[in-house]
Amino acid sequence: MFSYLFRTFTLSLSIFWRMVLVIPVYVTVAISVAFGALFVPVSGLMIAGALGATAFAIIVTTALVAIVFTMVSIIANIIAIRAGLSARDAWGMPDLVRLIKVGFQYSLFHTFAALFVLSLAGGVLIVLHLTGVVVGMAEVNKINPNDPASLLALHPAVLTIVGIAAAILYIILAAMQTPLAAAAHGVTMKAHQPDFFYGFGDRFFVQLIVVVVTNTLLAVLQVYALIAAIPLVLLSLLNGDGLPVYVRVALQSTDGMLLTGGILLFGIWLFSLLNAAATQSYLDLAARREREATAVIVAQRADPDELRRLRDARMK
Repeated sequence: MFSYLFRTFTLSLSIFWRMVLVIPVYVTVAISVAFGALFVPVSGLMIAGALGATAFAIIVTTALVAIVFTMVSIIANIIAIRAGLSARDAWGMPDLVRLIKVGFQYSLFHTFAALFVLSLAGGVLIVLHLTGVVVGMAEVNKINPNDPASLLALHPAVLTIVGIAAAILYIILAAMQTPLAAAAHGVTMKAHQPDFFYGFGDRFFVQLIVVVVTNTLLAVLQVYALIAAIPLVLLSLLNGDGLPVYVRVALQSTDGMLLTGGILLFGIWLFSLLNAAATQSYLDLAARREREATAVIVAQRADPDELRRLRDARMK
């Protein structure tokens, strides 16, 4: 276990410097493409909503947006995993079509798993509201997306449901870390694409700890908000508007610059650590299975008389 953790930590450093170079470019391109890809279907659904299909339009729009932006996140994970594979000399030229296909497949899985869990949680909350235990909108209004501590103001029953839903999503994410790394390894041009759930749950408890710690810190430090601001800042500069006000406020002092830069770099390392754990788990699993397969082949090729002597020796 210590060996795995040490190798994961060192691998995270190798992924980190690569992601520092890649993330600004990737986020800018990916978000631009995502908005472009969503423009036509979302516009059509807005028209459908205006014509009366409001509930349907809202549901489909929510699902589309969730799938597209989950896909942006999943592909970022795949890129980080492939950076880790490169650091371990297990890299090959990727097939872009395969990469996008894998990103889409895993984004569908995670999106609908999340929607299913959140729908169940929402159903329980509706029951609590109808029975008078909590007042629905009053509880919702307590949640501030920019302040995770606002969750503590929720009714204990609501807080418990939110906590259980979050725990289930973390468990699913942790169990799927190794399969995602296996899929990322298989997006090369000539590689065999492994089963969707290859390695499901491998090193589960370590993966769960890594998933909870990294994602919680990323949320608390609002790293994703900082990363998502990159294309907005670049767009503002390209338009000649200069830096947005919130960026100028953050960078108006040396301390602010150091703090913002430090949080961003620390967040990229947390993201690298998350994917390093998945990558190392996959490489270890693949090595174990290769050794097992080799042992079976050697046993099959062994002399029958020798196998009989070994069997008799074990029985004595």
